[in-house]
Amino acid sequence: WRKDKSSIFLLLFLYVLQGIPLGLAGSVPLILQQRKISYKQQATFSLVFWPFSLKLLWAPIVDAVYSSRMGRRKSWLVPIQYLLALVMLWLSQVADSLLGADGETPNVILL
Repeated sequence: WRKDKSSIFLLLFLYVLQGIPLGLAGSVPLILQQRKISYKQQATFSLVFWPFSLKLLWAPIVDAVYSSRMGRRKSWLVPIQYLLALVMLWLSQVADSLLGADGETPNVILL
């Protein structure tokens, strides 16, 4: 247990990070509906779930390329989750402008 404690906490942290974009992708349509965007724009935003749907296609490639130092799963999991965290930090700074603050039209494509 003591030997694996840091790895377990790292994976726990990364799995929590993994759920944040899915929760946001599910809640942003509700915010967009309040901003009175068109159904076409709502349908365009629904495309954010496509990468999760295509996971079966890119999973074998991701599993085949790995660093023996980090291990098979962590080789892609750690960099992607940290990149995701950086994107989420950036989004926290520009979220109001993307969602159409002050009566502007939301930027659905960039969202």
